[in-house]
Amino acid sequence: MLRPVAGNCSAVDIIEIIDARIQRTDPKTNATRKIFDTISDNAANAGFVTGGRPIRPGDVDLRWVSALLYRNAVIEDSGVAAAVLNHPANGPAWLANRLAPHGEFLKAGEIILGGSFTAPVFANRGDTFHIDYGSLGSVGFRFV
Repeated sequence: MLRPVAGNCSAVDIIEIIDARIQRTDPKTNATRKIFDTISDNAANAGFVTGGRPIRPGDVDLRWVSALLYRNAVIEDSGVAAAVLNHPANGPAWLANRLAPHGEFLKAGEIILGGSFTAPVFANRGDTFHIDYGSLGSVGFRFV
């Protein structure tokens, strides 16, 4: 699965590749896993793909960053970054504030994924993806 996310201040165009190590359905109860199951699985992050045009946070209203997510030339989903806690910087700001009392800090250059503004889309071998971020650029890749 993959999903566009709002990234850090130097590259907004990031696609998260999701690969959970847990089964989507509990084999004993047949219950579908919940979001906290995924989070406890280290957010199921297998990697990410970056692209587009790097920007500084003040150069664009990050709330209005949007994406069209294509799989095999068909739009699968779309979204706008304001769907991430009203502003994609709110998640990283919360994280920085939670870490600081413990003497931990986010470092310059670290990539922080602010949160997804589309639903996850499943990927199969051979699928080609194109994510269009409008004037900010696009990202494309293929699963082999």
